[in-house]
Amino acid sequence: MLSVLALVVLDRFPWPSGAAGAITAEAITAEAITAGTVERRLVTEPGGSVPGPAISRDERDEKVVLVLVADGVSVVEMLRYVWPVVKDWTGAGNGAGAGAAAGLMNQNSAGRRNAENAAVTIGAGNWALGVSSPDTGLEPWEPVAGTRAGVMFRQRTGNEVPLGGVGHLGIGQLVRVNGSLGYPVFPGNLGSILEDAEIGVGVLGNGDQGGRVERAAVSMAMNTKGVVRFGEVGPSLLSPGEDEPFGVTTDVDRLLEAYDRLRASVQVVFVEFGDPGRAEAARPLSLEDTYRSQKERALRKLAQVTAALLEREKDNRLLFTFVVLSPPEEAARSGRILTPAVAAGPGIGSGLLTSASTRRPGIVLNVDLPATILSFFDLERSSWMEGRPLAGRTDGSDDPAGTLVALEQAVAATYRNRPPLIKGYVLAQMGLVIFTLFSLFTGADLRRTLIPTALSLLLVPVSFLILSWLGPLPLPQAALVVVGAAIGLNQLIRLAARGLFDQFFLAGSLTALVLVVDTMAGSPLQKGSILGYDPIAGARFYGMGNEYMGVLVGAAILALGAWWQRSGTRNPELMIAGGTVLAGILFYLFASPRLGANLGGAITAAAAVLTFLLSGVLSERRRISPLFRTAMAGGGLLAISLTLILLNSAVPAGEGGSHVGKALDRLMQGDWTSLLGIGRRKAEMNLKLIRYSIWSRVFLTLLGGLAILFYRPVGLFRRLLAAYPAFGRAMLAVTVAAVAAFLANDSGVVAAATTLMYGAVPLLALLLEERKSLELSRPS
Repeated sequence: MLSVLALVVLDRFPWPSGAAGAITAEAITAEAITAGTVERRLVTEPGGSVPGPAISRDERDEKVVLVLVADGVSVVEMLRYVWPVVKDWTGAGNGAGAGAAAGLMNQNSAGRRNAENAAVTIGAGNWALGVSSPDTGLEPWEPVAGTRAGVMFRQRTGNEVPLGGVGHLGIGQLVRVNGSLGYPVFPGNLGSILEDAEIGVGVLGNGDQGGRVERAAVSMAMNTKGVVRFGEVGPSLLSPGEDEPFGVTTDVDRLLEAYDRLRASVQVVFVEFGDPGRAEAARPLSLEDTYRSQKERALRKLAQVTAALLEREKDNRLLFTFVVLSPPEEAARSGRILTPAVAAGPGIGSGLLTSASTRRPGIVLNVDLPATILSFFDLERSSWMEGRPLAGRTDGSDDPAGTLVALEQAVAATYRNRPPLIKGYVLAQMGLVIFTLFSLFTGADLRRTLIPTALSLLLVPVSFLILSWLGPLPLPQAALVVVGAAIGLNQLIRLAARGLFDQFFLAGSLTALVLVVDTMAGSPLQKGSILGYDPIAGARFYGMGNEYMGVLVGAAILALGAWWQRSGTRNPELMIAGGTVLAGILFYLFASPRLGANLGGAITAAAAVLTFLLSGVLSERRRISPLFRTAMAGGGLLAISLTLILLNSAVPAGEGGSHVGKALDRLMQGDWTSLLGIGRRKAEMNLKLIRYSIWSRVFLTLLGGLAILFYRPVGLFRRLLAAYPAFGRAMLAVTVAAVAAFLANDSGVVAAATTLMYGAVPLLALLLEERKSLELSRPS
């Protein structure tokens, strides 16, 4: 397998054997706090020993970026406390005509979903790993392991943390763990690009929990050396609070004073407001009423801080973003894993947040944030940075709040229902294979049960689209809808059909037609389908995913083969012309950048259609005129040329390029390392799915069942294919397409399983239906 071979070749990147020497921060003493305050005065007061602002006020052009970071805030809480403040601020004419938009942010990284991984990912501009270390960001005066953080930082890196700055003591670990990912990831890349452009970056606040240091914003703001030149993140920004989680709370007055000092030197400020995260962290040990009152106070202070910070920048060109790095635990348990996000500023627009990364109003990626900041300053991204700038898009209403809540509920419902429904669907296919083999080997007549079951299974992908159209439902109702829709469609098809091939043709045609229309319309049904996109996993957000790609190719070839067979091959030229038209439709759907540029789908479709047409030409060559063969050859060359043009147009000319276009763009720039990393990730995904995905079980079961029937009962399979040659060629094409799907896609086993289903399941039904007549036709 190509993907496995690629993994072996690329497996030269060693994984670290363990985290190096995590140091536990000691308790901060009052003397240390005082010392830190004195040292900060050296920076902010005239005559300080640290160089002045990175950019003078005249040079800044009044451009400011403010990133407000929190943890443990739900979508509803954001809409209740943060969104009204931002909306009122923009509505009052502040921020140089800024618009405001809200959305759900995918916080995926190269590892688990947590705040530190998400923060490092944002700072790198690519999916990265954080480190489980308590010293994620310390001011140089803070005590750690019997010394000061500045000394420890110099011991680990050989570099200095300037007075008034912040150092990430785990930068060495970050560089090592991310260097082994197999694709370029540079923690602190965003901060370095801004510094190289002489744009000052600062960080404020913390989410510290008693003796535990929590300062994720440092990982977002630092440069590649692990340094934020300007910052205040220590305990001096906290005040005692006997009734608050961990006995501390953010001192809003001190935080705002620190912001005013910091803004004298920087244009980009990351502010971490830790109170909501502290309330969430203390919840497991607290009574529910106590937790709710603490969280309510934290959210009210969040709204207060948001309003005060925005008011300070009302005369500047401000890009404001509010980012939640991880959801509340209660929300995560119910599948509400996407976190709320807000963006406001010139060029953002109003409504729902979106980006060219997702092309889906209301859903964005965490890596879109650094792309937005760099675009705001007209700076180029590194070629290894992912993400596209954020933008607002209206949904036809003045307030996106209701739409956003409904979107979160729909995404969460699909996320919760997907595993049990997919498992049930896969087990039903495996059961069909087992009981069909039992029937064929024992002579038990199970046709009345197994054949309707087989045909209903072919209609389950369409039933999942019907479920998506109905909206989010609890699991029991969702299961009833899918089963009822599949059985109901099967009954309608059986009433309209005259025989089994008619049923195959109608089932395949219905499935393919619905998918084609839905894809051309922007995939509204696939976006909420159990077999469609998963915005939480984040593998794909637009176009056609691997599951339905396999369904479309398999269903289309099934319909074409059944049509050819039931027609008696009286006009092979018409059949081949129909196959050519189908090839053009599939190529456009899969290769068009506008529709998602699924290159693996284009390869799979090419393998299927070419196998079917070539086998048809060879078998019917005596009945096909030379003129028609010449026309076919010319048409094939034209189709290949058009496909190449489509793929060439996939190279992004701006911010709207597809993922295929981005890969081709990197290839043209000679960025082989990124392409090798993409190959490695795809190979790793395939191996992971083979080992753990239930799709690999059904793929192997279908393949194994066909292999057994090819040899036993003796000659039965061969006689079936001889009796129905056109249908047999279609089944061969589906099998070839399944192999191509496995090799050409990063989730290849998934695409292979959904493709092969439209070859194996119809063959099993046909064997059950025709077994008696085939045995009678056996030569004595």
